[in-house]
Amino acid sequence: MYIPPPRYIDFDRSSRSNALKRGWDRLIGQAIENVSDLPRVLDPLKATNNAIQDSVTWSGFPRALDSWFDVGNDPARMAAAHRAAEVVYRTVPVVVARPDRSEQLANVPFNPGQNIYLAPQRRNGVVSANDAFGLTERPQDEYLEWHTVRDPQTGAVLRIDFTSEPPEYWSFLAEQDAELAATVYSELLDEQVDTDDIIFPGDVFCPRFLVNTNEVIYLGHVRLADQRIDFPARFEAGNYNPDNTWNTKRGAVHLIQRNNTLLAEINLAANATRRFAVRPDLQAQIDRFTLTACGGFGGLNRNSDPSIGSFVNTLALDNHRVMVSNPLGLFISEVQLGGFRDPQGNSVDRDEILTTVRGDWNDEPGRARVVRFSIHPPEGAGYTLDQCTFNDHALDTGGPIARKTFIAVHGIAEPGTLQNPLPDHPIELCGADLVEHPTLRPKLFAPVNWASRLQVGVPEDSLAIDSTRAMMRVMTGGREV
Repeated sequence: MYIPPPRYIDFDRSSRSNALKRGWDRLIGQAIENVSDLPRVLDPLKATNNAIQDSVTWSGFPRALDSWFDVGNDPARMAAAHRAAEVVYRTVPVVVARPDRSEQLANVPFNPGQNIYLAPQRRNGVVSANDAFGLTERPQDEYLEWHTVRDPQTGAVLRIDFTSEPPEYWSFLAEQDAELAATVYSELLDEQVDTDDIIFPGDVFCPRFLVNTNEVIYLGHVRLADQRIDFPARFEAGNYNPDNTWNTKRGAVHLIQRNNTLLAEINLAANATRRFAVRPDLQAQIDRFTLTACGGFGGLNRNSDPSIGSFVNTLALDNHRVMVSNPLGLFISEVQLGGFRDPQGNSVDRDEILTTVRGDWNDEPGRARVVRFSIHPPEGAGYTLDQCTFNDHALDTGGPIARKTFIAVHGIAEPGTLQNPLPDHPIELCGADLVEHPTLRPKLFAPVNWASRLQVGVPEDSLAIDSTRAMMRVMTGGREV
């Protein structure tokens, strides 16, 4: 069976344990089935003794922020990137109606004062700004997210929690056994979390506006699930709310950045098995960012997706079927804490400041599968984390530690044999070229398909405008500027 990332530690506590195990197996099995038409995708459950296992790792701190701040070795720029990594932003899907009766969905900043908010409908049918929330996102897009726990009175840093748990797991658990999910929330955060805190009490409504040439008129809120948009049914009564306060403002139980999902990892691994017309360099190496742009999979400005794509593609080109091994997930493989110093400048033993909350550093020989850990002062210490340093950076954010936290994808690959040869692996043309930001180092990238744009008669000067806007959307987390 397909095993969930934290294994069965939660399922075994449920009165519906067997149903949860079968349900998760079906969920992941369907995801694998959806990509099984690609000839070099391997179903991990069908691997034989000939299969090999390998891993790829990367730093958990966002490469995009380092690029944006042009960090290099500048401590001040690095500190700015650390602070930016903890700026949580919220957006709202808004239905935009036009005078010609056409409608489209726009994603705009959360602003309850202008009726731009999501809210569940109450039992009396009212949708109130008192329940307002937006889709929350941390700019921590390397499959590692963290929350800095502060003293509510002084702001001192008491603890920093790190997680790599996928949202699909928690949606599944909460919708199968909401009471158990709330209990585990409470245990992880050391706070009382009730079922009502993480489940939508009513269907979620989003704002609708009429947009004329010179005015914008608020038309009220409409049921989000009724819109012709690609949103899952989780925005209906009784379903899990991943944007709940305990996973956003007051904690980080699981990943919430839009690209940090398990299904995205599966699809990325599957598409990276294809053979693309990418020219290697003089050392016969294929640039991972160029490959990602060519294949159209993953985020170009991340360490994670290009690393995963290159890792899988190399195995696929070397006559292997490939997929993420079971249990499928993104795992914390290593945390290097040698840079920690207490207020007196003394180093502190790792076991005194790190608590492994979920997972195991020796899950299998040579394979760590940790999905949650916390950093804190030693027990009984008379100081807080913000009085300490890490590699000469003040520990007032989790960024310095995220830089030395490494995330891993564990892969499994089955070689083709004479008895079981792999199908043909045709070369596919690139979907886009890699465009580099003209000034920043290290560079930010954007994918642009120049040829297709020119073929349809797009004026050449507009190409530069479009590509610049595309890069700015990348830099600002998808927001138009």
